[in-house]
Amino acid sequence: MDHSYKICMQLQDDNKEEPPVIRESIQMAIDHVESNIKEDISAQELADIAGYSVFHFYRSFQSAVGVPVMQYVLRRKLLHAICEIGEGRKKNDVVYEYGFETYSGFYRSFIREIGYTPAQYIQSFKAKKPYKINILQEEHIMISKKTISEVLANWGLQNEKVADIVFAETGEISDTAKYVREDFVIKYTPNLGNAKKAIEISKALENVGLSSPSVVPTDDGREYVGYGELYFVLTKRVNGQRVMASKLYLDDYEAKARLIGEIVGQLDLALAKIDVLVEEADLGKTVKE
Repeated sequence: MDHSYKICMQLQDDNKEEPPVIRESIQMAIDHVESNIKEDISAQELADIAGYSVFHFYRSFQSAVGVPVMQYVLRRKLLHAICEIGEGRKKNDVVYEYGFETYSGFYRSFIREIGYTPAQYIQSFKAKKPYKINILQEEHIMISKKTISEVLANWGLQNEKVADIVFAETGEISDTAKYVREDFVIKYTPNLGNAKKAIEISKALENVGLSSPSVVPTDDGREYVGYGELYFVLTKRVNGQRVMASKLYLDDYEAKARLIGEIVGQLDLALAKIDVLVEEADLGKTVKE
């Protein structure tokens, strides 16, 4: 059997959705991590809480959450710790409380897992308390670095730096995309229709002259990669920042309003040329938020 086929089949097996009762058990373990984030947490401890053997718990956790259990624990400790450091506490005191023997050990782990130095993270993003994960109510796609590397091999980028996408306005981390180097974004979804829709929209925006995340084909010409039950699209990174509505009312607001109006018009022309289904949205709620 071909080696790449074995890997793909294994990922398909690992990513199968767990029955509700198993997901509830995994959520109990996740909640325990959050409540005891400064403690020394072991896989055995979490398996006991979930009511499974360590072997079965390892497989079930990765299937439900997307990353190995101890990588998840480490990631949560890093995000909670950087929040406290960003609030002004002494970094050595904080990292020691979270189980790191030295700041240098924390520093190396942070770069390896998050993709930024602690200082870069604090300077660039709001260091807010990490959003609590609830796999029973929301879809969260967590991807291990190993999986990302294997997928990026389709573009010859398997050895490049991968970093989280953090929204500067809120401090939230994207769970559907990551930066690759400084010039690419890899996006992932369990819905093939969503992947194809993103590709079509990107092309439509380019056709009317708007900046868009241009799709980067794989080495063999594919626009997306299916891997297990996920679909991956690599795009070029668009330079710029989000425009906050409040800033439109400051300085030269008439010129800004005209520019935004022109862009919306171009966007309407672009989207009118493609035929894709979009999810219904509560516009009023979106605007208020």
